[in-house]
Amino acid sequence: MPTTEYPPLSNWQDFESLAADLFTAIYGRSFHKWGRSGQRQKGLDVFGKDKLGQAIAVQCKLHGYGKKITNKDIDTTLEKLKKFEHQLDEIYILTTAHDDVGIQNYIQHINTDRRCGKLCVVHIWGWETISQKIALYPTIQRKYYSHWIKKTSMCSWIIISISIIIAVIFATHTVHSDWIKQDKFANQKQERGDNLRNITKSISKLQKIYEQCLMSLDATPFSFSRTITRHCVEPARDQMEIIHAEITNLTPQASLEAWGDVHNMEIVMDDDIRQGALAAQMTVFFEDEFIRDMKLRCHPKSLDDGLKKSLRESVENTAKIQLNYYFILRDFILPRLDSAEAIILAHARENNSQPIPSDLADRAKKFGELFDQQRHDQIPPYTYPLIIEATKKMSARTIHIGQSEVDAELEDLRINSVLLEATQKSFQGRPKDIEDLIACGVMKPNAMNLVKGG
Repeated sequence: MPTTEYPPLSNWQDFESLAADLFTAIYGRSFHKWGRSGQRQKGLDVFGKDKLGQAIAVQCKLHGYGKKITNKDIDTTLEKLKKFEHQLDEIYILTTAHDDVGIQNYIQHINTDRRCGKLCVVHIWGWETISQKIALYPTIQRKYYSHWIKKTSMCSWIIISISIIIAVIFATHTVHSDWIKQDKFANQKQERGDNLRNITKSISKLQKIYEQCLMSLDATPFSFSRTITRHCVEPARDQMEIIHAEITNLTPQASLEAWGDVHNMEIVMDDDIRQGALAAQMTVFFEDEFIRDMKLRCHPKSLDDGLKKSLRESVENTAKIQLNYYFILRDFILPRLDSAEAIILAHARENNSQPIPSDLADRAKKFGELFDQQRHDQIPPYTYPLIIEATKKMSARTIHIGQSEVDAELEDLRINSVLLEATQKSFQGRPKDIEDLIACGVMKPNAMNLVKGG
């Protein structure tokens, strides 16, 4: 996958400023450095809140060239953050070290334990991930990398100029060599056109996948992780792998403008998949909590009203995440893919020296408009998400339901319905959990049939 990797910053002050600006751009809310030099920051470098009021902490780790972040670094950071006075909903650890699979696995292990202890989730961004985020925001590129960008551009133009001079010299050597180059140019033009058409077809297939995903989410007020993964995340991820390969084939031949457009689309489409993966993962967290609650029934004395309340809150929080993904999918991802297809079609017409119709140009312009609109979009904190889930197909993403006793009772009934359905859907593909519950008498032996549920 082609990407721009910016050089890591060399001092911690700039790195913290970059983190504050980056999170401000991503969440559309002001993030700021925590404390000042010399003060005890309790493990916190940058702090802010998202549109839902969720508190987000950022810790910046500056590592020298070739150095790696370690498990101990992670543990030390989390230990310091325990002393922070305010409640945190998410923790991000940013490092100038490379992305590392081992550290990602360790973070997943930590999150499993933290969820059991009802602690906030931890994320880790290596420098490759940070570079991808920087590439989405030109203002951040200009603020921190203006000199580097100018230097890179100058080198590129020098190389292009030298290539043109050499081409002219060799082109005038003989008429025969000129014919060869003309033939080669024609072949490259044809190959570039073929690659653009392939990308267009693949984006169209991705659009159909998301349409099927939307239909599956429409079919039920609350979706379980298997539905989201099978109908949304996995097919979209597989199709993006095809698109990545086709973009790689196009890159050596594309114009600078075409390469920039395709590269930006690729980054946004990858982030679209992460939105679905987040909805699936948050649903898995709820299912895990539901199964833990079921296992506590093996020891009835362990049950209390606090656990029941926590489980019901988990249903509503998961429904809010699913609603957010549904509206992003319907109002931004699908329209943006239509615009992405128009952008590629426009470049294909340019490749064939054909004019671009005004309606195609208008469709292409919507990509940036939709991206900016989503970035600044403010989604309300849904008071009764399960009521909205039942009518989401006909609802605007800004819908607001007032608080009344009737609505509260209806929401409570829908929560009970989800918990009842979870008795079947949460255990699909989890035979060990069912065996444990059968062994302690909570489930009957025929409950093993739930493993193969649809």
